[in-house]
Amino acid sequence: MSAVTLSWMPRDSWVRYVSSGTAANDGVVAGAGATGVASMTSPCPDRPAEAGIALNYTINFGAKESWYDPLSGEAGIYGSGNVAFRYTAHTINLTAAEPEIEINGSSSRAIFRFNGSGGTPYPNQRVALETLETAGRPTVSNEGKTLTYNLMRGRLTSDGEKVFAGFYTAPSDNEFGCVSASFTLP
Repeated sequence: MSAVTLSWMPRDSWVRYVSSGTAANDGVVAGAGATGVASMTSPCPDRPAEAGIALNYTINFGAKESWYDPLSGEAGIYGSGNVAFRYTAHTINLTAAEPEIEINGSSSRAIFRFNGSGGTPYPNQRVALETLETAGRPTVSNEGKTLTYNLMRGRLTSDGEKVFAGFYTAPSDNEFGCVSASFTLP
């Protein structure tokens, strides 16, 4: 596959919360090749609100070699780079890196390597962060060669809830944004 894109839109209320810190480097900070896309509102809101300033509601990750099986419709979409969530006054220091998106029908999920310290301690390890809603996806274009999985809503897994210290729990408060991915087949 080629022309691989991978974006994560974390929970918008979380983005506004960590971005309300006033210390240097507080907020949502993309690094190591990932880039933040600042906007006034999230393209995938859970609690729509305007922060009054542009925030990094979308993180675009660099593409790594990925795969797609046309017989099963399964795919592994891999990214590079990281995004840090920081709020110094509230001791939040959490970084997500090395995203992996597994497309497998109702078992689709987003996996990240998380590392946290301070009030958000998390060992430097991979975690299946959230399940992804793939119903109605992908859209197909470019004469059937480009597959796009746009704004797949995510819900934290039980392990994903632990990353955020149990603040976002199932069944009613574990929605955690969206993931979008696209690729072109030969």
